[in-house]
Amino acid sequence: MDSSNYKEIMKAAQYWGPEYLDLAKQKTSLMLDYSSNSKGKPVPDPYYGGPDGFEKVLDLLDEACDGLLDDMEAAGRKSAEE
Repeated sequence: MDSSNYKEIMKAAQYWGPEYLDLAKQKTSLMLDYSSNSKGKPVPDPYYGGPDGFEKVLDLLDEACDGLLDDMEAAGRKSAEE
């Protein structure tokens, strides 16, 4: 998801009301927000990265997936404690 997708989700949530907008803000993020080195950045289009573009994107997503898993595990532990 890139920033234009994010903006459209927020726009749709706002249409449905403030409670949906708050929920969307809590539950919606860019994939690279889970990366320690690329927070706030969109995943680049690998077609524009030359021969190494796909490898770079795979590396970015691999790191972000590790961060997402860590976040989900932490949320699961927190829920289990409550």
